[in-house]
Amino acid sequence: MTKKSRKNEQAPFIPPGQNVAATVAVPRQPKLSIEQALMAARKHQAAGELRKAENILRQILKVSPRQPQALHLLGVIAHAAGKTSLAIDLIGEAIRIDGGVALFHANMAEMCRRLDRLEDAVKHGRKAVALDPKLVSGHGNLGIAYFDLEQYEKAENCHRTALKLNPNFAPSLNNMGSILRQRKDYAGACEYFRAAIQANPDFLDSQNNLGETLARVEQHEESLKVLDGVIARKPLYDSAHCNRGLTLLAIGEEAKARDSFVRALKITPDYPQAYAGLVLISLELNKLTEGEKFARRLVELEPKKAEYRSMLGSVLLAQGLTEEAEAAFNKAIEMQDDCIPARAGLGHVLMEKGDLDGAEKMFRSCLKDEKDTSPALYSLIQVRKMKAGDPEVAVMAGEAEKLKGKVSASKAIPLNFALGKMYDDLGDYDRAFPHYMAGCSLKRKKLDYSMEEKEKSIQRIKDVFTADFIAGNAKNGDPSGLPIFVLGMPRSGTTLTEQIIASHPLVHGAGELRDLLDVAETFPPGMKT
Repeated sequence: MTKKSRKNEQAPFIPPGQNVAATVAVPRQPKLSIEQALMAARKHQAAGELRKAENILRQILKVSPRQPQALHLLGVIAHAAGKTSLAIDLIGEAIRIDGGVALFHANMAEMCRRLDRLEDAVKHGRKAVALDPKLVSGHGNLGIAYFDLEQYEKAENCHRTALKLNPNFAPSLNNMGSILRQRKDYAGACEYFRAAIQANPDFLDSQNNLGETLARVEQHEESLKVLDGVIARKPLYDSAHCNRGLTLLAIGEEAKARDSFVRALKITPDYPQAYAGLVLISLELNKLTEGEKFARRLVELEPKKAEYRSMLGSVLLAQGLTEEAEAAFNKAIEMQDDCIPARAGLGHVLMEKGDLDGAEKMFRSCLKDEKDTSPALYSLIQVRKMKAGDPEVAVMAGEAEKLKGKVSASKAIPLNFALGKMYDDLGDYDRAFPHYMAGCSLKRKKLDYSMEEKEKSIQRIKDVFTADFIAGNAKNGDPSGLPIFVLGMPRSGTTLTEQIIASHPLVHGAGELRDLLDVAETFPPGMKT
């Protein structure tokens, strides 16, 4: 939280007892003019010698407490030391003393953006470019602020202006890549990220972004190579660890992916992206209790982010908590009407309720708003009977071409099942069956299932639950008549039956619970497994 500014401050604008970066004693220096001292401090700052730079700047401020250049540079150092709130105070004081320096406003724009004060960031960014239209960093920092406000056209205009002034300005090349990635132009995004890396090989943000974008286009091996290189150079880069985890998850390396997300949380506790990755792993491995815990923590950390609210809905739906899931998806849509994951999730809730028309409408709304339509398209095919001439048939034919290339199992499985369902509806069984087989084969590789172990499990049940065992425990049950169990095969009407029973004022529908399954899978003490 930013501290309140103090006007007409006569002493160096540093809270009592608070250093910008830890200081160390340095040998006494010969007397320098303020300009010479500032030049020396800038050299130390550029070389990464923040303690030496701070020490010189403090000496300047002892002599001239309202020296704006010293306050500004001290603010830049404070930001580099991770104290951005203090940086805003220091640069703010410099601006109050001399508000006509474009660089002060350009750096203030970036500091405000880092603390999510986006309107202030835009205000200072615009002031910077008004004062100096040729200040490259001013246009760049204003563009990043507009990007965070999701005003992508304004952001692009700013970065293009910066690149006209300096075609090798790596931050704007990087952010042009981010804009194209946001627009789903992944090939164009990669070109910009590579250009930024070429302009500045030490700019790790661009390398991290390149690795993340390569994973989106299924170039997982290259993605991991890039991200591993970033982490080797900066081991405490939380975002790189998260992106590595997402890439590993895409290729089915759940255990390694989990390690990456946990590593990110060790670096930055309560890092939302890491929790989001752990939720995805929990869904993949069907560890839903753990997944719900991660999802709820995610919502606590980012209560205004619709995507994370939708992830909670997905975990709840996987547990059979349909009503709670529906509430989470509706809340996400209320927060962001075009939240595609929430709309798709709500479509699945409507499927569970038997409202196939409503589900179809919801899935179609996803197709209108998203370029990457695959998941919603596959769900749409599952919810309605396809007919010859339906536009989705031609689209799916194009989707089928993806299977000829290198596609991760997580994408190939639903695609094969959707194609199988479509050709089955069309009566083209010779084309449907191979897709069903391919989907099942890929899915089988992800399942830890053994026929031998299953047979042993069945035999254990037979050994324990004998006629004598049941007769001997006949009077040990709970005499209460409250629990009502509705048992049946999927799609056999169990949900409707539960709803009818739950309409009674003394009955509450609990949904599909795992309690009995958990008990059945737990061996009594002393039983051999």
